[in-house]
Amino acid sequence: ADTVVCALGAEVVEAAKIMLSREHGSAKLERSWGPGDGRPVEDMKIAIDQLLQEYLLSKDVDEAVRCIAELNSPLYCHEIVKRTVYHSMDKPTHEQEAMSELLKQLALREHLSPQQAVKGFNRLHRLLPDLALDTPSAVRVLENFTLR
Repeated sequence: ADTVVCALGAEVVEAAKIMLSREHGSAKLERSWGPGDGRPVEDMKIAIDQLLQEYLLSKDVDEAVRCIAELNSPLYCHEIVKRTVYHSMDKPTHEQEAMSELLKQLALREHLSPQQAVKGFNRLHRLLPDLALDTPSAVRVLENFTLR
């Protein structure tokens, strides 16, 4: 092991902790480096939307979980939560329940951490006034997702 690299390691870790502890640190990091596999954030959002649409057509939970795992973005799963619920707002109850099942399976299979789930639902709660303007049932839909 290189002694210089080992000596600098603690310094680098401390600098990273400081950067991430700043307000909106993780969001700034995502904008700089992308959400995980190197693709831009917008591309990741498109990939999430496409796999959610495919899941609603096929209801193949295993395939959807595999696709999400392939995104290799564990620190960006809050966006999956947000987009899953958001795209369910105008869907029939059985499709909302299917989307809830997907989130449940992601959590059970440890592809969605409790922290990322909370972050995603918190983001939705902050957006709720605007969501309710477009979808009057948004409050109920979000409440149902939270209860499931």
